[in-house]
Amino acid sequence: MATAKDIDRLLESFVERGLPGCSLKVMQRGETLYEGYFGVADRDTGAPVTKTSLFRQASMSKIPLYTAMMMLYERGKFLLSDPVGDYLPQWKASRKYVRQPNGYVKVVPTERPITIRDTLSMKCGLPYCNSAAPTEDITLRGMQECMKPLWEKGHYTLQEQLSAMSEAPLACEPGTHWMYGFSSELAAGILEKVCDKPANEALKE
Repeated sequence: MATAKDIDRLLESFVERGLPGCSLKVMQRGETLYEGYFGVADRDTGAPVTKTSLFRQASMSKIPLYTAMMMLYERGKFLLSDPVGDYLPQWKASRKYVRQPNGYVKVVPTERPITIRDTLSMKCGLPYCNSAAPTEDITLRGMQECMKPLWEKGHYTLQEQLSAMSEAPLACEPGTHWMYGFSSELAAGILEKVCDKPANEALKE
């Protein structure tokens, strides 16, 4: 079991490797089990990280989403090896980009389908694409083409987004590479299908 000193050393190592500052507080049933602050909150002034320091946080909806998914897994609602297409039919078959030795890129069928495990480990090959800004990345351009009708429409549902995304070739073979991107949207889509209600309602429940 990790001790407070072990955690101190871990957080100190983050700062030693270049992170300006970090903090961690672990609580259980209202009792503080660990609390530590390391590094600086402001590089210019050298002000240290304290319990009043503010951190910009993004993608925080992933934490309750993945927690809910694992709760459903524990209840036997699905297996991590289940293909996503079992819950979202438009994802039964996927294609991927393959770069050839001569530099050309072709699109071929994937060797296996995306699984629920892939969605929870960001190994679906689905890059984030939130704008139509020009890009040299062919994987982003493919996603832009699929998302463009929804962006022009304005408001759209998660299931509409998943249907549009399913037309985009993947950046890699499922399960082979970590890529921060739309994997969580697929997980949320499965959550909706398993619970038979919108993701926000399922999370609240």
